[in-house]
Amino acid sequence: MERIAIFGKGGIGKSTLAGNLAAVYAKAGKRVLLVGCDPKHDTTVALTEGRPIRTVVEQSMFMDAAGGDVSKVLVRGRLGVDCVEAGGPEPGIGCAGRGISRMIELLDGGGLLRQERHDVALFDVLGDVVCGGFAAPLRQGFADKVVIVTSEELMSLYAVNNISRAIRNYAANGIALAGLVANLRDRVVDRKALERFAEFLGTRVLAFLPHDPAVREAELRRVTAVEHAPGSEVAKKVTALAKDLLKFERGRAKVPTPLSDESFHELSRQDFVGVPRASQEASQPSPRGAPFVQTPVPAEADMPTPLPSGAELEKELSWQASLWKGSPGPNSQVWGSPDQWRRFFCDFETRRHARTRLEVQAPVIHVWHQDLECSYATPDYFYAGLPSFFKFPWPRPIGPEGDEGPDGRQEGPDAPQGPEEMGVREAMTNLRDLDVIHGGGRKLDETLGLAVARAEGKAQAVVVHSTCVPTVIGDDAKAVVDRWQKRSKIPIVYTNPAETNEEVDLGLLLFKKLQNKRPLAHARRGRSVNLAGFPEGQALKELVGLLREAGVGINSRVLPALSPDAARRYLDAGVQILYPNGAYEEAYKEFFEPLPIRTVTLDAPYGVEATVKWLETVAAEAGVKGRGVAVFKKAWEASAPAWAAGRKEAAKHALGFVVDGHHVGRLTDPLQMWGVPVLRLLMEMGFGVQVLCHGKGKVTPNLAFFQTSEELGKLLKEGRFQAVYSEYACDRRLAEAGKAQFSLEPFEMGLAGGVRTMKALNGICGWPFYRRYGKYIGGAL
Repeated sequence: MERIAIFGKGGIGKSTLAGNLAAVYAKAGKRVLLVGCDPKHDTTVALTEGRPIRTVVEQSMFMDAAGGDVSKVLVRGRLGVDCVEAGGPEPGIGCAGRGISRMIELLDGGGLLRQERHDVALFDVLGDVVCGGFAAPLRQGFADKVVIVTSEELMSLYAVNNISRAIRNYAANGIALAGLVANLRDRVVDRKALERFAEFLGTRVLAFLPHDPAVREAELRRVTAVEHAPGSEVAKKVTALAKDLLKFERGRAKVPTPLSDESFHELSRQDFVGVPRASQEASQPSPRGAPFVQTPVPAEADMPTPLPSGAELEKELSWQASLWKGSPGPNSQVWGSPDQWRRFFCDFETRRHARTRLEVQAPVIHVWHQDLECSYATPDYFYAGLPSFFKFPWPRPIGPEGDEGPDGRQEGPDAPQGPEEMGVREAMTNLRDLDVIHGGGRKLDETLGLAVARAEGKAQAVVVHSTCVPTVIGDDAKAVVDRWQKRSKIPIVYTNPAETNEEVDLGLLLFKKLQNKRPLAHARRGRSVNLAGFPEGQALKELVGLLREAGVGINSRVLPALSPDAARRYLDAGVQILYPNGAYEEAYKEFFEPLPIRTVTLDAPYGVEATVKWLETVAAEAGVKGRGVAVFKKAWEASAPAWAAGRKEAAKHALGFVVDGHHVGRLTDPLQMWGVPVLRLLMEMGFGVQVLCHGKGKVTPNLAFFQTSEELGKLLKEGRFQAVYSEYACDRRLAEAGKAQFSLEPFEMGLAGGVRTMKALNGICGWPFYRRYGKYIGGAL
């Protein structure tokens, strides 16, 4: 089957040419499929008596994963031509490109693009902006030959140059630029200039179509020109063009060499006479094959020379780049990067979601304007029970701050609560293909209306989170929010990190506002401290219990959660203890350090040594010096046997890390690992550690180097470790190597928390499943 795509600037005559070519082929006895890939859905009207046919996006099967009976989308036109139109949204909203992609998927899945079904398939494609959707016939390899319709006008030629870029990008799919068709506007035109322009692109002008009245007359009668006036000059030209396209051999075509914008405008002023600048894109590699900006890897001379002992290994692995400074790159670069095979840290998503952990614990309704898949990359605090693509480095918060009761549980209005108990409700627009095509504004309007109705008398605010997909398809979510804000007394807050790369931090803004209202002089609560940034959970409850035994009260706990009451009384304490976390450094500097109370930052209490030092220092800062050590000794007597047993078991196991010059320092810098001193803690617990580093260097028992994916795969399989660190859920690379996977999830503070950490890691290392079945699992994933 011959598959021909016709591109060109809007209004240039693509649809007219496509309809006439279809008529020529049908009159010659060929089975023809005419596919309209233009939101105007007017490609086929000349073959359907001027009646627009029902589009694919209007069919119920559009949303059917199985596709249904795809033949129902076909309409038999005059001369036996099978006609189909993609359709699209109303002008100014949505994304018509997704409709084209989905239509191609349906046609292919239903077998309508198989060789035996038709002899010729013609795709009429909008070509002003060749986005991924409109380029679907090229991107998905369903067009073999491409014709670009142009005129002698400058902007039409400029569109040709841009479309040539798309063809060049997807040339590896087997598509070829057959040539240009010049649909002339003027009777007198320099045809040689058009031919010179075509030569610059590495192609030719297939035909010059004259300005013929027969075309306008045929349109008025809702027929094609080759039917209405078969003897006209334009009919003869189109008939000859149809034959040339069938004879065109793709294998002899050149990959297009589009001009740079600068060269195009310069040469166009000279009627395309001259030599393009050296920056002509023909000399540049194809964007699809060009490497993205990669993480710099230290040269061999700059690599450390590690030694086998644990302490020296920790020292040698201190060179690094910061996770929280600079930028990890755009999402497209992260997921499209050719070095993805050696990445085991999900920096982009961690950076994207880290600030969303600062949540106001008050009756709030969150409206998420996004697709369901987006929630899989969102911390499970917001979507409990949904799967996640990532193992984020933070635990799920279970509640805010407040004094502990005798049994170690918080009491009063600040007692720990989950989202439901706090009055927090979640709503999601769940954008799907039709919403992407037609725009998601209507769905957001309906969802926000329901949220506002539910919020009346029950919630203090509604927060609307708009994400990537609405931004890309051009939804004016802010306008929808503004309209509802005028109708409602409930505050509605709009935030869109996809637009600003910065999530609105309602918790910290509220915290600062409440502090500004406090009088400068007020009574302090003696022997009490504030804890800021500490991860909520059982381990923190145990540490707070030990502080209480030492006579230290907890005035407020803030971050990652914040209640208004805790924020109001924050200045009642004389000292604040900040958890060492690089994600919170900016918040600390802006909101906490300027406060008129002492600020203390300590190593987080992970492991025995850090826990005793933390308890001793906090107690001393609260005015009960010496009591922290006494409390620790009592707790250690209870935990020591479990620690000894855990260390004995850990000595049988080893854990692995895969790093490069950007990530290696994370193992020794807690600020980059959510406050966890990973390497030091594992060594204290007795685990062996082996690091696989991308690059070159001296190999030791603790450190090995690799440069290719094959070398990495071999090291993973042959490594003496039983589990490898990865922040990607269900990491196939580890399954294939027969290794288990771990992340920061099992790491807990304190003595009892450390025992649980060892138990979890020993369990992961001792689980034989991947060692036994990894070779089968890897092949099946």
